[in-house]
Amino acid sequence: MDARGERRLASIRRITESFVREYHEDEGRFFPLVWEVFDGWVKNLKDCESVTLASDTLLANVQTGLGFAQESAMDLVTPRVLAATYAAVFEATKAGTEAHVPAIVKAHGKRFDVPPHFLPILEELLTMLVRADYEQAGILPVGELGHDQLMVIRWDGTRTGTRTDLEKEIDRARAVKQRMDLFLDDMANEFLVKVQPRCLPPLQRRLLVMLLLRVGDYWEYADLFGKVWGDEATPADTFHQLLNKLHKTTEGVLRPFVEIPAGLERCYVQASLKSRVKYAVIVVQGVY
Repeated sequence: MDARGERRLASIRRITESFVREYHEDEGRFFPLVWEVFDGWVKNLKDCESVTLASDTLLANVQTGLGFAQESAMDLVTPRVLAATYAAVFEATKAGTEAHVPAIVKAHGKRFDVPPHFLPILEELLTMLVRADYEQAGILPVGELGHDQLMVIRWDGTRTGTRTDLEKEIDRARAVKQRMDLFLDDMANEFLVKVQPRCLPPLQRRLLVMLLLRVGDYWEYADLFGKVWGDEATPADTFHQLLNKLHKTTEGVLRPFVEIPAGLERCYVQASLKSRVKYAVIVVQGVY
């Protein structure tokens, strides 16, 4: 396996292990064992005409290698998430275009019956890997790929445009990031809370961007859940848990301003956030 393949495998492990440990704690302690079996099969796998056949084979082999019966193994999230991620990464990087990423995620997510809240995480991973391949090849994506279109969200307004259009705006935000309560720069892979670097998991990042897009307004649950998880029917408890994790990650900066009224399926973001918190977010349009 070449260096690029090794990097892809490392990305697959990082994303899937983080997801399993955060959302399926009962399987988290077994992840290293599952990964060892999975990793061995991937590295011994020869080129296959059908990536779906390859990932189906991997899933079956991981289940067999772990000593699970087919029925009980399918109740486990970890093998299904690994097989779906492998298949999706293989197909997306082979296609070499972000335009196909949503359809690839949907197809393999359905085929391997992965939890809906994993799909946005998988989509972000595929987008990142496709872009990395372009950069490594020295090619600048054009046309429908569209990640030259950026968005800068600040307490004093939101700006959208190309990298060239927003160059001065982005430089200005980066120059004062040390004075920000919250600073997220997807272009530089940087997230700061009161100047201190923090890890911001994919779903928390997506929720943060959504909340900051609606300051002084509200989100209906169905609309918000569709944006964050890709599933309008996501349970409200799942949202509450993610919001609490985001509050913890951001040291409670947002907590006084995010209101969840009893009996209403909506989430308010108070306008006073703009006057009491300094924040700047630099992201790619269309990803959020």
